[in-house]
Amino acid sequence: MARRCPSICSNRREGRRAPRHWLGYRCLTGQHREDFELRKNLVHGFLGESGALLVAQLVQACCFYLVPSMLGNVADVMWELRIFDRKTFCRWLEDALKALPKELSAGAITATEKQVTEFHKQVMCAEDASMIGWSLMEFSGFYR
Repeated sequence: MARRCPSICSNRREGRRAPRHWLGYRCLTGQHREDFELRKNLVHGFLGESGALLVAQLVQACCFYLVPSMLGNVADVMWELRIFDRKTFCRWLEDALKALPKELSAGAITATEKQVTEFHKQVMCAEDASMIGWSLMEFSGFYR
């Protein structure tokens, strides 16, 4: 992203920071600067193209690939996405959860429909990123 949109990230080092920093600070703060609308439009464009995929991949990574100590970072990203566009994030999360398998290859049952619904509710009602992190930790346990 830093290479595609150099006006957003002022240097290469900042381009490597977590998406939370990029979305939350570089692009959405500084409304008084003349390029705020450009930055806002770039973020909207990026999320419009890739937001659903980003959320789906984050959910998949939490359930199947990431170690529990990394879930807090994912929670930070989800928190920022939820703040940015709550209604759209809600839909993306719902779609990502529907795409998860109902049972594992060994035949073990994963999260029930009620557990999936409860997780969605917890994420959407969380008061901060750490609450999302705890919910991710609990939910991902159904898939391990």
